[in-house]
Parts: sequence; C-alpha cells; structure tokens
Amino acid sequence: LVSPAFRILPHFESNRMIGGDFYDVIEMRDGHRGVFICDVSGHGVASALVAAALKMHIQQAPYTDKINPVIFLISIENFINRHFPSHHLSAQYFYVNPNKKEIVYANAGHPYPIFLKPHAPANFLSVNGPLLGLGIFTEESAGNHTLKYESGSRLIIYTDGLIESMNRQQEMYGMDRLLQLVQKHQALRSRELIDAVLKDNKTFTEGLPLLDDLALVVLEFS
Repeated sequence: LVSPAFRILPHFESNRMIGGDFYDVIEMRDGHRGVFICDVSGHGVASALVAAALKMHIQQAPYTDKINPVIFLISIENFINRHFPSHHLSAQYFYVNPNKKEIVYANAGHPYPIFLKPHAPANFLSVNGPLLGLGIFTEESAGNHTLKYESGSRLIIYTDGLIESMNRQQEMYGMDRLLQLVQKHQALRSRELIDAVLKDNKTFTEGLPLLDDLALVVLEFS
C-alpha cells in the first residue's frame, strides 16, 4: 500500500491454510492513517473467524476512536469480551499524522516494534500493556505514546511467529537476534531488509516448518 504519507511493505506466512494474525490499514481524512496488527490466540478456523469479525469491527470504529490508539484498543477489548470471551489477543495500533510527522501508538502485549531513523541505530519502542480479552486493558495500564519521525524513518512491526520460531535445539530466534540483524542490515531497502530477516530466520530454524503464523510489516515514512 502506498500513500503520500508512507508506504507499507508486508510479508505473511501461515502455519496452516488460515490463521489469526493480520494487519490492517485504516484510511482517514487529510491523509491520516491508522495501522493495526494483532495475533489472535489459537490457530486455524477458530482464530480466523475471530480475526474476520475483528476486521469488520475496526473498520466500523468511530473516528474519535481511530485517532486515539489506547481508546481504539479498549474498544477491541470490549468487543472480544462481549463476542469471543474464550479468546484473547496481542495487538498494536499506530495513528499516523503526516501533517505533524507524528505517530501516536499503544501496545497490548505485542512484541516491541523496531524504529529506524536515518543515521541512527535501529531500536525497540519498549512500551507495553496487557493482552486484550482478559478484561484488564485500560488507559491506566497502557496509555498512548508519541513518536516524531522524519523523512526516511521506518517502523517494523511483526507477530511472535517470527521471534518464537525454534531451531532443532529448541532455542528461540528471539527479539535480540532480530534487532541485531536489523541493525546490521538497516542500510538496505525495505524489501531487501525483509528478505534478510526471513533468510536469517530460515537459516536459524534450519528449515523447520512454522509453529505459528508469521507477519512482518515495514512502514516507510516520507
């Protein structure tokens, strides 16, 4: 997806035909965008049904929710508790305001995103909050966080199928290895960087099949 504000380069692999990992982009007025990523608990048809219902819910959310990430995630918490009480999910939501070159975001138990600024080492955005669907996600437990970006900045978001993939010694790929790999190759173009991450992950896992769905998305800001 390409907009005047940013470009999105996604990669997705499922360990089954269907699953509960997905990302979505919400278009808003004045070129503003919302970016959502989540990992629904479980696998297969049940998780996919929750994900499909969730996609409809977030597209129909009020505008006032879409510009306030923590409120947006609270609405999902309420939706899951009401309609799918046996499920929970990790999620992140980013509200991108290109006029201010600003990202407001909130995290609900999801792996830390990686932020890349030109001429600076990539690093984690280390903020967290409870999982959604447990009845404990609130403004106080999570909160909004604000990030300024410049032209050429990038944001990497992903699901735990990437970092929790294992090799034959039952060792996890892990967040530290991912960050080190991104720092090593951050001069690459975004598609090449995605390919480098996936190649390193497959080398580490020695070709073993995925244990979980894997989503990896790069946002490029202009």
